[in-house]
Amino acid sequence: MSTPKVTSTAVGEPIANKEKKEKLQATTGNIKNKSLSNSNKMRMPVNGKIISHFGDISDGIANDGINIKANKGTDVIAAADGTVIYVGSKLDEEYGNVVIVQHDNGLITSYAHLDKALVKKDKKILAGEKLGTVGQTGDVQEPQLYFEVMKDKKPVNPLKYLKK
Repeated sequence: MSTPKVTSTAVGEPIANKEKKEKLQATTGNIKNKSLSNSNKMRMPVNGKIISHFGDISDGIANDGINIKANKGTDVIAAADGTVIYVGSKLDEEYGNVVIVQHDNGLITSYAHLDKALVKKDKKILAGEKLGTVGQTGDVQEPQLYFEVMKDKKPVNPLKYLKK
């Protein structure tokens, strides 16, 4: 597995300043899962078992994220506050349906193999907000979520950023 081509689609300046974030939180206060604004840790995007870790090699290709097995249709949530910068299936056939989110701290997260995307490009989201549902799109043999974190345009181990 390799990285979705986020570097070519998701390059840009940090997307939200503090005032925009506070305004967003005020207007979306009815969302059950609260923002992680006081923490650098992200939420696990889906409940499930990690079936492929960062760096695992399969067929000579290193994994630039983690793959999490979950039932088809399970909610996939935003790991942290941010802005949706891509929704679609045209990045690479192997990833199927993808949502990419840019975060205030400069990180970018990718969520792939989705059955459905429930957000649109440019939507501002809060940690815990539904992005889509687990699917079996792209080049996978069972329902799962591929989750990737990028820092400075390079994939980093998502487990270093997730809350335990």
